[in-house]
Amino acid sequence: MPKATDKLEELSKQLYDLQRNVFDKWAEATPSLQSLNAINLPETWDKNIEFGEEVVRSSLEVQALATQMSIEAQKQIWEGYFEMIRRTQSTVKKS
Repeated sequence: MPKATDKLEELSKQLYDLQRNVFDKWAEATPSLQSLNAINLPETWDKNIEFGEEVVRSSLEVQALATQMSIEAQKQIWEGYFEMIRRTQSTVKKS
């Protein structure tokens, strides 16, 4: 059975791979220095910055959600564990 830490590590790796892939695609889409004279640089620059900000913002939101889900799962596991201990203790006391 996979451990929760293994799943969290895999999720972190997937998020990193996603960020890296988006960054690489963004870098490829950014115009090269040779073609800068043929385009509207300020407008293109602003759009690239906005796109980059949105990618980072979305990525951070996904990471925050994944972290919150991981914390909630751990919380439920620990609450269940301590509840089981309490029930076991009360059963032992009755014996």
